[in-house]
Amino acid sequence: TSFIPNSGGEDVKLVNDTLNPDGDRGLGDANVKHRLVSSVVWDIPFAKGLNPMLRTMLDGWQLSGIFSAQSGRAFSARSNVDLNNDGNRFSDRMSGYGRGTLEGPGLATMDLRVSKSVRIWKDSLTLRLVGEAFNAFNRANFTTFNQVPFNYNATTRVFTPNPTYLNRTNTGDPRILQIAARITF
Repeated sequence: TSFIPNSGGEDVKLVNDTLNPDGDRGLGDANVKHRLVSSVVWDIPFAKGLNPMLRTMLDGWQLSGIFSAQSGRAFSARSNVDLNNDGNRFSDRMSGYGRGTLEGPGLATMDLRVSKSVRIWKDSLTLRLVGEAFNAFNRANFTTFNQVPFNYNATTRVFTPNPTYLNRTNTGDPRILQIAARITF
């Protein structure tokens, strides 16, 4: 059997045109120009100065969140056939398109958490109830899309424009909700 390097959709490590190696200079598929991650934790101080029953209900609440955003990843326009006949169509870029010259859509998520601590026995035993929402606003973060601008027809030997070029084909995680309980002793 023959070994086909990089037969997945990963960044290709082979030169597309050996007579023009500078044509392969460009951004890699893993390149992200901008990334921001920010987090916040707020211990809610409702219970100070209240009677013991209200203090038990309102004390120990905490809100937290993590916001993540990044620009889209660089990608190359690919071919749907093995143009250079090396047995690997994933290493073939369409003529006229540079390596890593196109940029996919950016990503953004907001993860939220609300929790309540309840003292069960003095200060030595505590129950923490937690509710979490990952991608709380259920934003569609597209992860893959059609990278083939032209389809090759082997019968007619003609390239035709691909009507689904740049159509988004997959998304990251949707909103995920979870609840948990943790005992600390």
